[in-house]
Amino acid sequence: GNNLAVLGLATLIGILITTFLLEWLLYPIYQTSSTLRQFLNGEQTEPVNFEEIDSKDSVGQLMTEVQYMTHKMSLLNHSLKDYSIFDLLTGVLNHRAAQAHLRLDIARARREKKSMLVALVEVEQLRTLNEQFGFKIGDLYLSEVAKVLSRSIRESDWVARWKGNQFLIVLWNFNNAMPTTIFMRIQQQSLKIPLNTLPQLSLTMGAYEYKPHQYLDLSADLVKLLVHVEDSLTQIKQNHRGNIVLTQTQDLEEEEEDSKRYFNEMERELVSYCS
Repeated sequence: GNNLAVLGLATLIGILITTFLLEWLLYPIYQTSSTLRQFLNGEQTEPVNFEEIDSKDSVGQLMTEVQYMTHKMSLLNHSLKDYSIFDLLTGVLNHRAAQAHLRLDIARARREKKSMLVALVEVEQLRTLNEQFGFKIGDLYLSEVAKVLSRSIRESDWVARWKGNQFLIVLWNFNNAMPTTIFMRIQQQSLKIPLNTLPQLSLTMGAYEYKPHQYLDLSADLVKLLVHVEDSLTQIKQNHRGNIVLTQTQDLEEEEEDSKRYFNEMERELVSYCS
């Protein structure tokens, strides 16, 4: 009887020790699984950090892999947020973000009882450029125009790609000379284009001064503002005035290298097309 009791006690102790060891061994895995699930569900937004885990054993390696995965996923989430705000080609705000930004600016103008200048800039000859030289050159022009416009405004202002060949600019704390000043800033800059043999590009800009309308709904006010801005651009184009010609400058050595690179790329595309 005593032997049976001792055997039963030893078995119980063995079960308790085994259970404790299993809990101790499996705890990091449970913690990893739980943390990963929270991260995927959005309950935890920062990457996981397991500094106290020894990475030499298999459990430590698993947790190290999870930490690496969550870090990469966090970077991907931030990148996707940027893609939803910025235009992939030019790097400035995209159309959707510009509309949201414009709504905030209208609300600000109403709140502070201030005016703002909204300008619509259209890149001329872009369709002809795409047809003659390909969309890569057209995209390059658009990227360079975005850089020129961004350098021509102040930190308190902003620029966005509105449509395919149009950019929207919002200017605060302006005066009557501001549009002319912006024109001059743009004209003083140059596009960095691989080939000087490409045609010069010109911009047409129409601007409208927004003054707060407290009696209008915010959405209606936004629509009315955009109609006025587009009408202003249309009038400028119909009257054949307001064009800005952008010059192209480049060092001779850089031009020669870029020309070789451009023609080599065109040759490869031609060979690929014919084969």
